[in-house]
Amino acid sequence: MGWGRGGSQERDSQKSYNWTLDWDPAPATSGFNYETILVARPIALIVTFIAAYAVRHFYPDVFCYE
Repeated sequence: MGWGRGGSQERDSQKSYNWTLDWDPAPATSGFNYETILVARPIALIVTFIAAYAVRHFYPDVFCYE
């Protein structure tokens, strides 16, 4: 048994595992919908920019750049 090129067929073969995490319920839920995230994140980003603009408008001295 050497450390060179020779290898074990069992070690070098592709393995496939079929398991899920016990503590992560997300893969088990079949009703989860990614469109919800694709819609909610841009809306949250727009609301964040609107809130920052409103704070800047009503409190102009909050953002100080020197």
